[in-house]
Amino acid sequence: MNHEPKILHKKFIDGEISRQEFDEYIQMELSKLEDELMEGAITPDEHIERYNEIIEREAEMHAEAFQPHEHI
Repeated sequence: MNHEPKILHKKFIDGEISRQEFDEYIQMELSKLEDELMEGAITPDEHIERYNEIIEREAEMHAEAFQPHEHI
């Protein structure tokens, strides 16, 4: 299992890398994943699982922190 995506995600959350750097990494990972599928290195089920993990990380990049507020 490759822990690099989790490490980079933590660096992004901690502000150690920029949104652009993290986005470039996500795009590179998606490209590699597609290549692995086309070459037969992974099964379609593995592709779906890994794709979903990458997309979850990308979604977190765009999510804004919850700000509690008072209702009037």
